[in-house]
Amino acid sequence: MAIGGGAAVVLVLAVTGGVRDLALTMVLLVLGVFTVVNVTVLVLRRRPRVGPSAAGFRAPTVVPVLAAMSSVGLLVDRLVDGGPGLYLRLGARLGRGLLLYWLARRRAPSERS
Repeated sequence: MAIGGGAAVVLVLAVTGGVRDLALTMVLLVLGVFTVVNVTVLVLRRRPRVGPSAAGFRAPTVVPVLAAMSSVGLLVDRLVDGGPGLYLRLGARLGRGLLLYWLARRRAPSERS
């Protein structure tokens, strides 16, 4: 079911904007996610480690720093070369995602703790 839904979304996006435009937009979104994840790793490293995960895997601090810097560099490069159409598509897809998130949060208030 999820694969079919995802395929339908990709098909609609590919038909409406072209595969190249879809790929450029998805690259920007993935680089944004990579940047956020690497910054989050740095933030979480500052918290005290407790519980069973206290002895878990730790990478040197330089790894998430370099990863975040390279993700931001590639993101800026893509944004500079993208043109106004890319900004419109990116904004529309982010807006739709935020709308879906907002609708999901309103629909299930009892699940929040």
